[in-house]
Amino acid sequence: MRRRLIPLLAMAFVLVAGAQDASALGERTLARKLAVEMRQAAPASGAYVENLTTGERVYQLRAQTARIPASNEKLWTTVAALERFGEDGVLRTTALALRPLSLNGTLQGNLYLRGEGDPTLSTARLEVLAQDLADAGLSRVTGRVIGDESAFDSRRGPVSRGIDSDVGGPLGALILDRGASGAADPAAHAAEVLARQLRDTGVKVSLDTRSQNTPPGAFALALARSASIRTLIQAMNVPSDNFLAEMLLKAVGMTKAARATTRRGAAYASRVAEEVYGVAPGVVDGSGLSRRDRASPRDLVSLLGQLVDDDAFFRSLAVMGVSGTLDERLESSPARGRCRGKTGSLRDVSALSGYCETLGGDVLAYSIMMNRTNVFGARAIQDRMANLIVRLE
Repeated sequence: MRRRLIPLLAMAFVLVAGAQDASALGERTLARKLAVEMRQAAPASGAYVENLTTGERVYQLRAQTARIPASNEKLWTTVAALERFGEDGVLRTTALALRPLSLNGTLQGNLYLRGEGDPTLSTARLEVLAQDLADAGLSRVTGRVIGDESAFDSRRGPVSRGIDSDVGGPLGALILDRGASGAADPAAHAAEVLARQLRDTGVKVSLDTRSQNTPPGAFALALARSASIRTLIQAMNVPSDNFLAEMLLKAVGMTKAARATTRRGAAYASRVAEEVYGVAPGVVDGSGLSRRDRASPRDLVSLLGQLVDDDAFFRSLAVMGVSGTLDERLESSPARGRCRGKTGSLRDVSALSGYCETLGGDVLAYSIMMNRTNVFGARAIQDRMANLIVRLE
């Protein structure tokens, strides 16, 4: 029985009508044409293509050599998040107290706002949390609203990097609106926003907020949930969002015994890759911004092959000519709608890995990794290779 990616197949029938240059190729001809394309690539390049329907290798060139993956690194973050939390898992931001509300709704003491690293925590979501607290009967807080970001370490950037435009915001367990406020103490800022919103709902509370760890024994009064991990990995991979990737990598490193760090998250992602998928990439960060990340085309195709029927993983990839980082590539070709993939770009680095549904109905996994290359020239080669892959009869 031939294995098919039904969501991709359904899209292909809609999108490929009228595509040009769709003549079919045999496997040997395809391999020969892929080799011609790779001869134009920089020497520090490699590729691997496998027919997942038949289990046969279609093409390889220096496929075992580990290279800088750029944003292909996000695929390891993706599987680590799925393994750690499950596709329906969420990251919570919780309002806690040490004492129950009195009969008149007074909370004696502080109200703590504890984050777990929700990368999409927003002012609007805290407004809902404030209303939930008011609806639960809270009428007054005698102490302060305290922001708690102790689930993560205090490093605001991944690895040795500080906050910069490539990351997209400061990292932390309680970051509001991606750190758009520019507050030096993001946790205290989130607490201040919640305090103001509580006042807007009629709750009496001081605006004298701060950041501090939640004491042991606190219990939840209300909580805000992130979107599901399934939704978060799609929001990360389709547009290649570095901030989401770095926040998720830290989150997978959370334990009750120690604060989450990029290093712990990377170690967890490495264990998942090795113990669950049998490959050993060099995971340093979550986004692929580090030039110390490493993976080989063979590693990535092995991962893709094992996840070919995982709908959450599959749908997290951009669609060629349609969405995300692939929306303007091969818009008028047989590959449009037939290929999904994860791009990767750094200075002199370009990569593309994913799946293609061929004209003959087979599913192929591919990984094309190019280092020390001209990025624009590399993308042109990758596009021509994808256009060839879908033509397998």
